[in-house]
Amino acid sequence: MASTTPLPPLSPRYPSLVYEHHPDLGDYVYSPSIDLWTNRRVTSEGQEILLAGRSRRPSEEQARLWGSIEARLQALVAKAVAAIQAPPDMPRGSRFSREELSLSEVRMESGGVVEFFFDTPLGDELDMWPMATFLDFDLQGWEWVA
Repeated sequence: MASTTPLPPLSPRYPSLVYEHHPDLGDYVYSPSIDLWTNRRVTSEGQEILLAGRSRRPSEEQARLWGSIEARLQALVAKAVAAIQAPPDMPRGSRFSREELSLSEVRMESGGVVEFFFDTPLGDELDMWPMATFLDFDLQGWEWVA
């Protein structure tokens, strides 16, 4: 999972969203209602992920941070996956497996906080998914979020 490539935004286009292009990240979509831009990417293994940030458009600082994250992505994902535990109050007959976790979104929040969101079949069953939080590439914690 060493490098990623930008993908075009999904169609159809919605009038409430702003569609623009960043010279380093490629096409992105900005949502004014939540002040978040989103960039679709695909890893060298073919896995689609979302890259997102809190601002009107990707800043140069966010683009540099993404370059640093991307260079460490495999190690950061492995660190997060190793820390994530089974969700609370798991339904009877369900099982949690770290092997089923797959990165779905990397979100850059303010203050250098970066959140990694993961998909899992169990998440779909519970309507909750695991999120790991990093600061300066150090894992700060994880939780299951709705």
